[in-house]
Amino acid sequence: MNSKLISTLIIVTAIFCIMCPAQAEGQIKVTALGDGSYFFDEVIELSGTNTASDNVYLFITGPNLNPNGEKPDEFGRAAITGDEDTFIKTPTDVDGTWEYALDAGGLSLSYGTYTIYAVTEPNNKGDLSGGMFDTVTIVLKKPETRTKVEAAAETAENKDITITALGDGSYYNGEEITFSGTDTLSDSIYLFITGPTLDANGDKLDEPDTAAITGNEGTFVRVDADVDNTWEYKLDTTRIDFNPGTYTVYAVTEPNNKEDLSGGTYDTVSIVIKRPFISVKVSEPVIKRGEELVITGNAEGEPQAITIWVLGFNYWNGAKTGSMVTVVPEDDSSYEYVLSGDETAKMDDGEYYVIAQHPMYNDVFDVTTGADGDGILVSCLTDPGFYIWGTDNRLRGVDAEEMLIEEIDSADVDDTYAKCTFKVEGQAGSSTDNSIFSSIGEFFAGVFGSN
Repeated sequence: MNSKLISTLIIVTAIFCIMCPAQAEGQIKVTALGDGSYFFDEVIELSGTNTASDNVYLFITGPNLNPNGEKPDEFGRAAITGDEDTFIKTPTDVDGTWEYALDAGGLSLSYGTYTIYAVTEPNNKGDLSGGMFDTVTIVLKKPETRTKVEAAAETAENKDITITALGDGSYYNGEEITFSGTDTLSDSIYLFITGPTLDANGDKLDEPDTAAITGNEGTFVRVDADVDNTWEYKLDTTRIDFNPGTYTVYAVTEPNNKEDLSGGTYDTVSIVIKRPFISVKVSEPVIKRGEELVITGNAEGEPQAITIWVLGFNYWNGAKTGSMVTVVPEDDSSYEYVLSGDETAKMDDGEYYVIAQHPMYNDVFDVTTGADGDGILVSCLTDPGFYIWGTDNRLRGVDAEEMLIEEIDSADVDDTYAKCTFKVEGQAGSSTDNSIFSSIGEFFAGVFGSN
């Protein structure tokens, strides 16, 4: 066979091997010990195999959680692709096995069904294509404080006092929660609450730092029953800093805390306090100058507005106005921000960083922009900040992104954020062909000649 042809075939084979790499080896598995349902005082034993990486990264999805997942042992902390600290990281043993004990007693979650993801790389649900993964479903069960027989007997015999919470039982800090019910046994109803970080025997409903003390009416919320034996109380949570999690509100006919409930008739209702969160994604990971880019996401917690930052080496989307760009979410919490083709036409080739900032509980942006001489300064109340525009010493691109995140993560700032990236490569409408197929064509032309 012609030696030139043999060489050609070898080179072409090598090229296509590069173009079509072999399927990555390895896999990951996760299981949960037991029948998959657990009470909050149990430990969930997770284990499995991982032959694809040295570590396993765990995150969880479920009721009231970020749709792209959260760190299982830190309620409200969104799992962020590439940020190992937002996942539970557990090593793979030399035999390819791994295990992790998840203490359900330390989880500030509501009752319901959850999915735990085990991933070979720190990628959240929105980026699972970046690593192998497996899932396991768990159910967190509500413990029965009274047997069904006792509860049924009490309901059948009297219904002396009842309590309900308006809505679906899930609320954000800052919302008003309306409690109501009936009381045919006493003229007044005494309310207290139990839950994460609160006194085991209950705290005053509107002052969670005040322990409910039996016999001391001032340590309970007292509500008078109307002449028709109904009652109502509106709890304003704007001045109360409940931790996210599940709480139980008690309505009692006497000022008795949980330890002394035998001294009064009572009823309870469970509520879930949710942590506001934000998500963000782009319509395309790579665009050309002159093409439109759409940034979308969800901002839970009913913020009046959110901020969208787009940062590049020579670009900031707030440069034209000299201030941060805000967007008002829709009633369903979704939002959209569009970079028009005219705007992207101004962008250089390179990577761009998108940060969506949520004002959280106080509904106020604690990290803001402001004019400082010829420059635009990004700062919070406790930090001098950094220049983002208008001066030679301003931060650019990834440096600006990292410093902005550091400001939002400051201890005195309750804002939160989500981030993603995209790239600008080339000009829309250009037809430059630098593909590998062009190179192959040139190679053959050199070997066999061209007509």
